[in-house]
Formats: sequence, structure tokens, C-alpha cells
Amino acid sequence: MARAGYCSACRNYVFLNPDGGCGNGHGPEYVSNPYEVPQPGAPASPVYQPPQPAYAAAPVAPQKKKRTGLVIAVVIIALLLLCCCGAAAAALSGAIPNPLGMLESPERQKAQVAGDFIEALLTANLVQMRRTIPAEAASAADPTFWMKKLMEGTPNTKITSKSWTSDTLTMVVEDADGTKREFVVKAGTGDTVDVTTREAGSTDTGDTLTMAMKKELDGWKVLSLGTGSDELIRFDAASMKKLQEENK
Repeated sequence: MARAGYCSACRNYVFLNPDGGCGNGHGPEYVSNPYEVPQPGAPASPVYQPPQPAYAAAPVAPQKKKRTGLVIAVVIIALLLLCCCGAAAAALSGAIPNPLGMLESPERQKAQVAGDFIEALLTANLVQMRRTIPAEAASAADPTFWMKKLMEGTPNTKITSKSWTSDTLTMVVEDADGTKREFVVKAGTGDTVDVTTREAGSTDTGDTLTMAMKKELDGWKVLSLGTGSDELIRFDAASMKKLQEENK
């Protein structure tokens, strides 16, 4: 059964290696709060439930009828503060869409999600990768399958820089052998994103892959790598189940 925990180096909840270390290459000393991933059929994404704050009961003062309105006002204010804090924490953790992110242009939103997808693949960040594909695809296969596929096909790569020029994202990555590559991510025609890869600092045109995108309630998702006759893989429930069956 797969296990997950909080990695202080990644500052996120990640799936763990058999030795208890972070799936992104950090040792067990960086991991806390380990827990088991739900069995197949339950929600597949690791979900962390933060402990609820305990509030000490206020001393009970002698009841005075004329203070009833004040007590009600204090209770309402406390409830409003708790709701606001909960919403803010959820937005920061990615549980609900970030209102600030929704203010960006659709072109930049799509490029951001495509960039997050590429980063997740290059660094074997399972949690981040599952957030960038449609919900039906993320939950169609077992977490252990996703981890196996990522760990098998991911080099020891790190992201060295990210920069934006208008709505175009440029990421520079460094492989284990020191090779540096550049990914230029920008919205294409319709609901697509073009990702151009080349050697960092090169003036070559590079190789371009087009991703098809899909809009869901919590934002854009990567629907497929390649489009039309050049489609390499599609992220939907049927394709994910088939891929899992073929790789047993």
C-alpha cells in the first residue's frame, strides 16, 4: 500500500519511497506525519485533515438580560473569523481555486497549469501532477500505479528558474548529468498550449509539443499530450484504466 507524508523540503504532502523518504528525492528526515493512502475505490489523492484548533470555554458570567445582544454579536463575529480563516487556508493549500489565480488571463492560466504539469513529471511530484489533469483521470488509477510510472520515467531533474514574459512561461531545468534545458510554455490556438523544448541558451527553434487543455470548475487541466493524429496520451478515465491494465 502506498504511503504519503509531509515533506518540509517540498513544503507539500507527497508520496513516500519504500525507505520513508520523499518521492522527490528528499530523505526520511524531511518527512513528518506519514499515513497510508486509501484503498482503490476511495478518493485517490492524499488528503490531509489539519487538526482543529481547540478553544477554551469562556468563563460563564452571571446572566444579564441586557447583555444578550452583545453575546450574540460576539458569537457572530467569531464564526465569521473562523469561516474566513478556513477559506484562506483552503485556498493556500489548493483545496479550492485561488481567487487571485482566477484573475489572470485565460492564456496565462493555461500556461501555468501546463508548466506545473511539466514540473511535476520532471520532479516526480505525484500530488502536483494529479492536480493538473482532469479529476476523472486522476482518480481512475491506483496511486501506486501513478507513483511507479513517475519514478520509472523521471530523471533526477531540478527546476533552476522560472520567469514570465507577458503570458509566456520560461522554465530552465538541470538534469543529473548537468545538462540544462529550457521549456517555453504559452497558450496556442483554442484550448491548447504549446511547449517548446531546447538546450538552455540555444537560439534553435527547438521541438514543440501541443497540449490540449480542458476547463473544469477548479481551473484548467491538461487533457492530452499532443493533439489530433499526433496525440500521445489522453488523460481521461478510460485511457488511464487501459494504461494501468497494460502495465500490470
